[in-house]
Amino acid sequence: GINAEYGESTPGVALVYVDCVAHASICQNYRVNKYPTMKFIRGGELMKSEYRGQRSVEAITGHIKSLMEDPVKQLHGDTELSLAKEANKKKFVLGYFTSTNSYSYEVFKASAQVMHGQCQFYAIIGDDAKEKMMMMMMMMMM
Repeated sequence: GINAEYGESTPGVALVYVDCVAHASICQNYRVNKYPTMKFIRGGELMKSEYRGQRSVEAITGHIKSLMEDPVKQLHGDTELSLAKEANKKKFVLGYFTSTNSYSYEVFKASAQVMHGQCQFYAIIGDDAKEKMMMMMMMMMM
């Protein structure tokens, strides 16, 4: 089952069951008003949408796996950006970064984790981003 795949041995995944009769205040705080309800907390933040998929082991573990994937897809240049725009019909956020080790990239990634499922986050990093970053800096100086 789910516990077997994502039990205590999986870093970053904790399965919690709450009895809403015995712990009504917890259920009120997390707005649980129907049963069963599955909420996900990622990066310390309650995710905006709750799980509404099938209640099968395969579906739930698939959803957990998707939540554990890197929320930022890295692109390499304008060609990949054009392809991503065509393929992705949802809203997306694009960031240009010198490195994945920067503070700004970490903030970008944290935002992507919180907004999982609402929009796609793309990043162009390193040499692929330098030209665009220089152009943006020059435009800001005008």
